[in-house]
Amino acid sequence: MATYDRADAKTTDGQPSATPQPGGSPAGVRGALRGLSYGEQVQLLAVGDGGPGGGEVAGAGGAATRGDGDGGTMAGVAALVTSGQLGGGLPPMSKRTERKAHRREERAARRGEQVAVPVPERATLGPQPAAEVKVAVPQGRSADRTADELALEMIIYDPAPSLTREQVAEGEGLIAKLPEGEMATWQKRLQNRVARDKAREEQQLRAQLAVWQLAPEALEGAVALLKEVPSVRICSGRRTRSVEAAAWAPWIAKNQFWMKEMLLGYAGSAELQEVQRWVNENWAKVSGDAAAISTKLRATFEALSDAELGKLSQHPAGYAIDINLDPALNATVLGALPNIAQVVKEPDHWHLGFKIADAGAKQPGSGL
Repeated sequence: MATYDRADAKTTDGQPSATPQPGGSPAGVRGALRGLSYGEQVQLLAVGDGGPGGGEVAGAGGAATRGDGDGGTMAGVAALVTSGQLGGGLPPMSKRTERKAHRREERAARRGEQVAVPVPERATLGPQPAAEVKVAVPQGRSADRTADELALEMIIYDPAPSLTREQVAEGEGLIAKLPEGEMATWQKRLQNRVARDKAREEQQLRAQLAVWQLAPEALEGAVALLKEVPSVRICSGRRTRSVEAAAWAPWIAKNQFWMKEMLLGYAGSAELQEVQRWVNENWAKVSGDAAAISTKLRATFEALSDAELGKLSQHPAGYAIDINLDPALNATVLGALPNIAQVVKEPDHWHLGFKIADAGAKQPGSGL
């Protein structure tokens, strides 16, 4: 049986075990492995029989026997290899530990001690290739499920402010192709995105309509209208007394009996009947003179309270809007709006009046 001689770094059968390095002896664990390639280190740690306390080791050039002294270090290496903690070479050693190891090796060499340590069978250094992992596909899952989910994610998390109707329809079609156990989850995600889009869209519409200073009931109807027909253009909302007078005057200047024919509140308004008498008495002078008629109307409106004026016209109270004659609009579409009370088609616009919050109050009426 061959033994390892620390003094000359050779086994007793004359085979070299390692190449000495400057600054230290090749004896011991580091000496045995120093200078060897990775493959040679693996060969050196190939196993013979024996246990931690003794036995034989098949080395690079023969077997070595374990003696007393520093042989426990090699046993520690064997334990690390067995547990998988040692891979790709030896663990790094601090300078202080390395100096101590060198001193122990030198003392053991002076005493002429020989070391042989058993190594676990077929010890392997370095990482091992990972085993192939096979993923089972649940029953009922379509072959293109991954592509469907990716397409759904691209729709639901589209950075655009709102999803189009085509995108929502496409998403619903993709969800229908998924397994039943997953349809509800994706349907909820799509519904949440649509709800967020609607809330954002309504918030933006309300911000745009703020300029018209509409009453809450009229605002709700206007928002619903713009959602249904985005091309609609609002041209009038709440009006001051002066603006309302200026809006009526041109129509009266063209038609002497316009108030009596067009205003729903005319019959019950002594103020409007007084204006009508003035127009009749001065028709020869005011016919075609919108400015004179506007002055008379403004004086009448300024003498009324907000509540009294609200009974004559919806505009001053913020309960009416005027919109352009959009081709997509008709009386049926407009009559289905929330809180709608009046739909009148004028020569150049639609007039929409909305219900007043107080159900007991008389609803104002104005063709403008």
